[in-house]
Amino acid sequence: MAMHAFPGLSEEEASLIDEENRISQDILFRLGSSGLLGPYTGVESAREGLESVRMLARDSVGVASVVLINLSVQFLLYHVIDSTENDLVKLVLNRGVSAVSLTERGGGSDLARNITVRAEETGDGYCLNGEKIFTSNGLYADYFLVLALHGGEPSLFLTGDRSSIRVDPLDLSSFRGAGISRVLYKCAKAVRLGEIKALRTVLQAINLGRLGYTAIGIGIAEGALTDALNYAENRNAFGKSLIEFQGIQWMISDAYSRLETVKALYRQALEKLPNIDPIEAAVLKNEAAYIAQKAAWIDVEIHGGKGLELHSKPERLYRDSRALDIGEGAREVLKSYIASSVARNPSIITR
Repeated sequence: MAMHAFPGLSEEEASLIDEENRISQDILFRLGSSGLLGPYTGVESAREGLESVRMLARDSVGVASVVLINLSVQFLLYHVIDSTENDLVKLVLNRGVSAVSLTERGGGSDLARNITVRAEETGDGYCLNGEKIFTSNGLYADYFLVLALHGGEPSLFLTGDRSSIRVDPLDLSSFRGAGISRVLYKCAKAVRLGEIKALRTVLQAINLGRLGYTAIGIGIAEGALTDALNYAENRNAFGKSLIEFQGIQWMISDAYSRLETVKALYRQALEKLPNIDPIEAAVLKNEAAYIAQKAAWIDVEIHGGKGLELHSKPERLYRDSRALDIGEGAREVLKSYIASSVARNPSIITR
């Protein structure tokens, strides 16, 4: 499972993924054969997986996202839903790529009130009908974790009926290559994942996703600062290297200091797995997004005009960093949640 088993991505590969909005079968095979697609059943394997997400995000957020989504589905099935006796779940935990299919048109942060996908009982399971958008990993998925209505109540379903599923990849400006797609279910055969409170389970999955986005944000910042420093050390202006200018030094210093603070809190959160403090996850996700955006823009600034070249590393990381304010809970929604949580329980300030 360790990251060192994966040979990594060249800059040419990362740029091509961004340009084509697709990960090649060769890279997907390399991810699988190195253990980065799972199985993620033990707590330690989940920690290692999140660390791999962080490292991958230094070069390609799209690849990092594919690993994160697979980890999230497997972790959820094993630790939260506990449906490991189901034959389809066993397949998910042992091979292939899984997608998370929650969001619908008009949904976003108000997830619960915008579910239109329906699950109808059949003689041997359930049949899913309807459309989802922003389905992560949809382009590559063998299995789909779907939030749907059954009997007027939201439930979670798992399907691998690809012949009854249409996938159309979305051409987004950020997280390119992550396989984010519009998915249409046309009586896709599915199993229901236990008699559980689906929305509560989804929230637990989102909390894990926020830790994952924290890992991506840290990875972006690490990649951007490393890239900026390398360029500043080798680019000369006015008779000396850029890194010798105090203004450049302060930019690097401020970003590095903020990054190290976020990393320390993130490592504390990893040690608490499988338990996740929702307030801590929200704080970390927002702070990691901030430092990712700060570091990525520093990389663009230090490169100057070269930093604006489409699909270049500085430009690519900056585009990816902006999406961290949207996915897994919008920044302002999380701010309101943090504030209301502190107001209800002021003692958490001094804990």
